[in-house]
Amino acid sequence: MEYMSNMNRSDQSHRWSSCSALILSLFFCTSVMAAKPQIARNHWIVELDDAPTLEFRGAESSLASMGPGNARPARATAPGIDGQGKFDPRADHVVAYADFLDRQQARVLERARDRLQRDLEPTAVYRHTLNGFAARMSSAEARALAETPGVRSVQPVLIHQLQLSNGPELIGARDLAAGMNGLTPATGAGTVVGVIDSGINADHRAFSDDPSVGGFSFTNPYGSGRGLCSNPDVNCNDKLVGVFDFTTEGTLGLDNNGHGTHVAGIAAGVEWANGLAGVAPAANIVSWKACYESLPEEYDDRAGEPGCVSSAFLQAFESAIELGVDVVNFSIGGESEISPWANHYGRQVLNLWQAGIPFVTSAGNSGPDAGSISFPAYVPWAFAVGSSTHRQRTGQRILITGVGAWFITYGSGPGLPSPPISGAPLVPGDLAGGSLLGCESFPANAFADSVALLKRGDCLFSEKVGHAEAAGARAVVMINNVPGDPVEMAGLEDTGIPAGMIRLSDGEQILAAIDDAGEPLPVNMPTATASSSNPDFQDQISSFSSRGPVLVSNLVKPNVMAPGQSILSAVTGGTTAGGRSSGTSMASPHVA
Repeated sequence: MEYMSNMNRSDQSHRWSSCSALILSLFFCTSVMAAKPQIARNHWIVELDDAPTLEFRGAESSLASMGPGNARPARATAPGIDGQGKFDPRADHVVAYADFLDRQQARVLERARDRLQRDLEPTAVYRHTLNGFAARMSSAEARALAETPGVRSVQPVLIHQLQLSNGPELIGARDLAAGMNGLTPATGAGTVVGVIDSGINADHRAFSDDPSVGGFSFTNPYGSGRGLCSNPDVNCNDKLVGVFDFTTEGTLGLDNNGHGTHVAGIAAGVEWANGLAGVAPAANIVSWKACYESLPEEYDDRAGEPGCVSSAFLQAFESAIELGVDVVNFSIGGESEISPWANHYGRQVLNLWQAGIPFVTSAGNSGPDAGSISFPAYVPWAFAVGSSTHRQRTGQRILITGVGAWFITYGSGPGLPSPPISGAPLVPGDLAGGSLLGCESFPANAFADSVALLKRGDCLFSEKVGHAEAAGARAVVMINNVPGDPVEMAGLEDTGIPAGMIRLSDGEQILAAIDDAGEPLPVNMPTATASSSNPDFQDQISSFSSRGPVLVSNLVKPNVMAPGQSILSAVTGGTTAGGRSSGTSMASPHVA
């Protein structure tokens, strides 16, 4: 389907593409898709013919219905038209046009009642980034509604997923806060950061407005809390100035799984423990809950699964515009490559920018494959953030007494045995009658009661591990063949021994130690985790971080990288609860 300009929106002959009357057809017949999206059955976004406030450029037409004397061209509401400045949803001419849209929506709902023989109850109404509403109906009803005068398109609601310290220091936020190079100190004061996510732990110290906690005095830019802040059970303050819940979970915007709390803490949390604070600790926060811990039964085959619904995203966009927040963070993504000009909230992201609100989003966690950027990160006007490492590393390690300890990333095969491996000889493949690559069989019992040391490359991980297992190995340590962090080896589900990968530089150090000793060295492979800080760990692309290019829009993505691996921030479970998470979800709020 093609989106129509304001001058021909009412021309019904231009409404549908040859593919189908429903935009749903794009999910099955467009050539730009990489995968089928997750669709919420029986929940639809209905877009109407008239332009939303952020796109209306002025027209003669039916605006005369607003009252006597309005036969002249109506004043444009789109920013930048006729010398207008920043979009103001409270301006008289914007309010007047929004009222007109409400009346037009009411007329469409009357026609829908006649066509469907029942009242259609909107679950959400949109005016600014999109003119329309969300409603529950069957596929047959959606097709019938698509032919109703005044309706531009009917699209299914999409279900997306959340995309799961030293970060602020690494990106220079602490230097900016201190006034580096004579610059005015920048701590986020006077800025409102909006977070569309799974909600927030409003009781956490990271979101306290008490100067004795975070060291900042806050002013609520709205004068009073917004959304659910009027509810005495929601702990808003002059720091956390807005809490909204666009789900039906009934949690009053409370974060059930910690993702939204973690993200908000990274973006703008005050210092809540031992120097732990967000990038902009003096900023105000607004939280919109758009994600379910467990989708309700009306989502049919996806009921009970976690998910974030696009109808709620659009509600959050509307709220962001009405509140005039300064930036929106969106650490949510989907897997499908639907054209950004056709998807029902790709264009709406552009309208956020039109309203002067930057939209920052996570690039996705489907790396390291090329072309794996998620939606909406691949949209040209979305600022997509990929994940990089920071100087602190937490994880499992292998140890050789007197030589060193190195982090290891275990693959998809079996876990470590109990009790853990201790003192087993670490035998390189080329000392076991084969090669270090391990792509061919080893002599029988070549690794008996030992750990095989192999190197990535030339054949599948499963082949290497299988050959070592057949020769009696208890486990495999795989050396990466390129610089940077090791990857989590896939395809090992049918192997019978644990296998993990270490960095190339670490493997070279181990091989040199074995060569100096003239024999295999005893290795320990504990199950416990450990932490270490080293500048050599930082500024490497995380293996899980999605990569470009974006073929659907011919762009290089992501736009920027930021720390997103093993990031410590606030979580649910108490006023000082903290936890580490990895994902481009954690990278995005470093930038927002």
